[in-house]
Amino acid sequence: MSSWIKAHIQSVNPFSQTILQVFLKPEEYKPYIAGQYLQIRTPHHQNFFSIANAPLGNECYELHIRHDIHNPSSQELLNIMKNQKTLDIQLPFGACHLNVIPDQPLIFIAGGTGFSPIKAMIEQLLFDQNSREFECYWGAKEKSDLYLEETLYGWKKHVKYFKHLELISGQESFHLLHHYLKRHQKNMESHQIIIGGPFDMVFKYRDELVKA
Repeated sequence: MSSWIKAHIQSVNPFSQTILQVFLKPEEYKPYIAGQYLQIRTPHHQNFFSIANAPLGNECYELHIRHDIHNPSSQELLNIMKNQKTLDIQLPFGACHLNVIPDQPLIFIAGGTGFSPIKAMIEQLLFDQNSREFECYWGAKEKSDLYLEETLYGWKKHVKYFKHLELISGQESFHLLHHYLKRHQKNMESHQIIIGGPFDMVFKYRDELVKA
């Protein structure tokens, strides 16, 4: 198990009314692989967040944090961030990362801030000039929660192996998986599918994909 380290809160930027982009600069950099996550220690809760940037040399960790007034863990963390300049963090965690994903076409399916580890993986693919084809399906309850829409459209425009992009908000976002199935019902076995989002969404989509 990795030891706890201090990380300085480098910047906090609002993506939307409910989502913050946070950059942490550790006093001692711990390496990780795109797709992994870290833990932030607070007095009363465990806070786990996917690392949203690929490890490309800047030695900081980008997080996408949703602040929810009904979530005690979220509120405690935000209060600490307002009053402290550092956080205690531990990393890396997680076995879903590019180093263990077979060399197949990739399908990324994200709900809300579940896009953050997918962003890191796509950044790594682009940096490595990996030529495997990939698609991205991203859904959120509010359009503003598709907070990196312009970045994705830029990648889609300029990267020839970025084959398909669907961004869906509102009630339709609950049927995100159906958009993938509509396109690929007959060739699913040739894909490696990565799902990021709330646990109930991830397990529901997994079960539906296995069934299909």
